[in-house]
Amino acid sequence: MPEKLKIMHIISGGDKGGAKTHMFALLDELCKIADVTVVCLMKGVFYEEILERDVRTVLLEQRTRFDFSVKKKLERMIVTEGFDIVNAHGARANFIAMFLNQKKLGIPVITTVHSDPLLDFDTITKKLFFTNINIMALNRLDYKIAVTDSLHDLLVERGYEPNNIRTVRNGMDFETEEAYCSKEEFAERFNIPYDPSKVYFGIAARLVHVKGIDQFIKIAARVLKKTDDARFVIIGEGEDETMLKELAQQLGVADKVYFLGFVKEVYDFLNFVDVNMLTSLSEGFPYSILEGAKAKKATVTTAVGGIPLLIRDGENGYMYESGNIDEATDKLLDLISHREKLTEFGEKIYVDAKRDFSNKTLANNYYASYQSFIKKFNRKKKYDILLSGYYGFNNFGDDMVARTLITELKKLDSELQIAVLSNNPRSTSVSLGVDSTDRYNLIKLARNIKSSNIYAYGGGTLLTDITSRKSLQYYTTTLMYAKRQGLKTAIIANGLGPFIHKSSEKPVAKVLDKVDMLAFRDNNSYEYSKRLSGKVKPHLTADLALLFEPSEKAMKKTAVFLEKSSVNNKEYFVVSLREWRNIPRDYTNTIAAACDYIADKYKLIPIFVPLQPSKDTRISEEVAAKTKARSIVAHELNDVDSVCALIKGADFTLAMRLHPLIYSYSASIPFLGLSYDEKVSSFIKEVERDDYLEVNDITLEPLKKKIDKAFTDRNSHESLEVMKQRARKNIELISQLL
Repeated sequence: MPEKLKIMHIISGGDKGGAKTHMFALLDELCKIADVTVVCLMKGVFYEEILERDVRTVLLEQRTRFDFSVKKKLERMIVTEGFDIVNAHGARANFIAMFLNQKKLGIPVITTVHSDPLLDFDTITKKLFFTNINIMALNRLDYKIAVTDSLHDLLVERGYEPNNIRTVRNGMDFETEEAYCSKEEFAERFNIPYDPSKVYFGIAARLVHVKGIDQFIKIAARVLKKTDDARFVIIGEGEDETMLKELAQQLGVADKVYFLGFVKEVYDFLNFVDVNMLTSLSEGFPYSILEGAKAKKATVTTAVGGIPLLIRDGENGYMYESGNIDEATDKLLDLISHREKLTEFGEKIYVDAKRDFSNKTLANNYYASYQSFIKKFNRKKKYDILLSGYYGFNNFGDDMVARTLITELKKLDSELQIAVLSNNPRSTSVSLGVDSTDRYNLIKLARNIKSSNIYAYGGGTLLTDITSRKSLQYYTTTLMYAKRQGLKTAIIANGLGPFIHKSSEKPVAKVLDKVDMLAFRDNNSYEYSKRLSGKVKPHLTADLALLFEPSEKAMKKTAVFLEKSSVNNKEYFVVSLREWRNIPRDYTNTIAAACDYIADKYKLIPIFVPLQPSKDTRISEEVAAKTKARSIVAHELNDVDSVCALIKGADFTLAMRLHPLIYSYSASIPFLGLSYDEKVSSFIKEVERDDYLEVNDITLEPLKKKIDKAFTDRNSHESLEVMKQRARKNIELISQLL
């Protein structure tokens, strides 16, 4: 890879919206650190304006959108001039780029996704035709840059491989001062009756459905019913213009809502208005928000796309839920009544945007993305690690272990390529942020094994026949196949056994003899492995869930849930139950009575979390219904992040499931385990505690005593750091294989 990358950008040449602003902001800095050529496919606003900048620009003009003669010209340029990477922008460029032969050219061809591809075209004809063509192009172009986290997540949800998507947030030049005319000059140019006593609300957007301009006009009508101290200005063109003007007439505000058409001098407009607005139904990260921030304008916007990355509602601007016209109206009226906020919000958003969204950061992140994509393109094997486990079954513990393992491995090397075998690949990709393959698709499974360097069991108790002998056969067979394909193999933080059938031990012993790295999460499994096999030295580690930390997003989601439920931190306890074949007949009555005991004595509200809905919902709802105390069943908090965030703010955990107990222990939350399986009691003994009761033996009075003891001993987690060190050992061991 050369020291200075040679980059080709392909763009239509007619862009005049966010993509144009994005490119100009990017190119201003990227040209300083890379050799850049921009290829335009037509003459238009973008092409005319880029000629005024210090950027090498080539026009390969298409006679029509389907003029493929430019493909050969592009390929000739790429080979002759020795480009390292090609970056397409927009549907027209994507369509041509997808036909470039990456293998023949020997370089990656990528695309930048600026907005939701399904919403880029508004008319039915364009949607049916151009949207589908663009989707086809996106399917063919492996590598993608998303301009917001939300767009990144959207692409993953639609089935694109997370490993091949990088997020690069929009940026712009905050250093260069923009020239603009006076308010009076602007008003005179567009024949606006300017009154400095009024508050002018402005919006700069295409006049199409996705931009929600109809909302802007409806909000204007609501505001003007309450006060005459506001005026509304719209700049932009689009196919909805006639309909929007008719709407303003129908609502009786046509004389106070001004349509100015296309305005090239956006900072003239921004200087004129007092408030910069955005009413979009969907966005990536709109440049109109950054331009308003640079102009130090107070901002009111819908909370869509990446906008919440910049706007903090009530602190540096106002956000409202798209479609909530009443909320938006109230916020505009508040700005009219409290005009000091116009300056306050404007100053704050300028500081925040300048810090987090500079064009220098934009260019550096693009450059790093290019280096990453080139490295991926030239890899001999697609994945460093292929993880196998009980993933994609909505199992809280296994998902928690996978999240932790991937997070910790990425700390070693952020460019590490990881894939996961799953029962539900799409869901797993979304939740874990890595590529995922159907564990039962034998062709894809074999292909991914051959495309990997390491095959690893990532936590859980996989080598057991207590669930089924078929499951055991799956895990042993796939690992042995990986070994025959020349992969290194690892068993990371696993449990081992029990085995109902003595014959199950033989294939397991064979696997243990062949594996390259062997680590068990508890002492019983560790000792059992030594009895089964002596060829590979096992390591005693600990469950990876001990290292888990919920995300900030999950903490906010949980805080919203608690607020809606009228519950405060440390005023509730978490209950995690599950169906089990050997549960005693009066078990639910006993647990309900125990919850009432905790609620009455410790003044805590029980919150039930069905972690695996198919196995936990019925029993959770049954026990909650039997409690005399107010109880909550948190159906919406069944993902790993949210449940751990909930436990973090709790005062106690009562759980059958293992991993809520592990996280409670790691977060120093008092807990009591209801042991339905040896792994629950085994973990609690491992951490030198006795905070559990066997499910089969539970009666109310001993349960109360154990609860009181857990509350009394809440600070006695002396073994915690030792256990976390054991958990970290898993990562050290796998890093040695890498």
